[in-house]
Amino acid sequence: MKTKKIVLSVLFLSLLLCDFYGLQIKTERQVDDHTVDILFVSPSILKNRIGDTSDGSIRVILPPSYASSDKRYPVIYFLHGYGDSIYQMSGYYSVLSDAFKAGNAGEFIIVNVNGTNRLGGSFYDNSPVTGNWRDFVVKEAVPLVDSKFRTRADRASRGIAGFSMGGYGALNIAFLHPAVFGALWVHAPGLLKGGDLPLMLGQWNSSIRKAYASVYSYNLKNKDNYAVVPAMDGSGADAQIIAAWYSGFGDIPEKVSAYLRQKNRLVGISLNYGSSDMYPWLVKGTQELDAELTAKAVPHTLRVWDGGHTFGASQVIDGMLPFFSGVLKGN
Repeated sequence: MKTKKIVLSVLFLSLLLCDFYGLQIKTERQVDDHTVDILFVSPSILKNRIGDTSDGSIRVILPPSYASSDKRYPVIYFLHGYGDSIYQMSGYYSVLSDAFKAGNAGEFIIVNVNGTNRLGGSFYDNSPVTGNWRDFVVKEAVPLVDSKFRTRADRASRGIAGFSMGGYGALNIAFLHPAVFGALWVHAPGLLKGGDLPLMLGQWNSSIRKAYASVYSYNLKNKDNYAVVPAMDGSGADAQIIAAWYSGFGDIPEKVSAYLRQKNRLVGISLNYGSSDMYPWLVKGTQELDAELTAKAVPHTLRVWDGGHTFGASQVIDGMLPFFSGVLKGN
């Protein structure tokens, strides 16, 4: 009877928390013994002008010992790249499980957070056009996970990671919300050094240009196409558009300064990219961030991996897991 009361109390608390944060669970599906998919109504995403649904989705991967223990676990939030999905990390579960069981890394709950919208990618940031995706991560996904799973619900045990678009999203969120996330690991993050916008524009197709512009450079009066893309024609009007584009992936010194104005500090920052990444502007942006953090005496690491613009099991097992095992509390 005591066990039943505890279970009912936990369920009641979960419902209270969901109601408090304005979240309505639409579906919760146990995919297998270690994976749970949750779809919920997101008030943050609802605030969009592109006709997206208000659905927010996460895939929660539980460590091997979760079902047989009563312990609480640190959490890694993983943000995927443009065109990827919340299912990406599931492909690495066997190697994750092996690493956990072998004791090569501490055990974590890993939360895969969706960042795809009808334009292909949200960049995990707030926008009056595409919705408030940064708030979706910080104000909705985090409290929802803490209410439904046995997490260590504090910043010292909560990390955020990401690849490419998600790498930028993770970095941006961590720098703006170090009171929520204690550590940051990113691979090939979307970063843009001053003067390199033409390089980025030259490699992006019209779809990703539109998705990015809808977050950082938009005209709310043009309901047929909110996105405004630089013409690179040297005009004063275009200079304003260019500045808006740099406010996303660029303005790296200001991003570091804004982070340093925060009350809290990340206990660990790890920057990573591939030696033959197909996006040279991204590499230069990451190198500029490394230099800026070094100049401001912000502790961090930089690792250059063999390979291109890819994310796979080696980055997870040899990079992300060891890093968070070393900096997050609870293992």
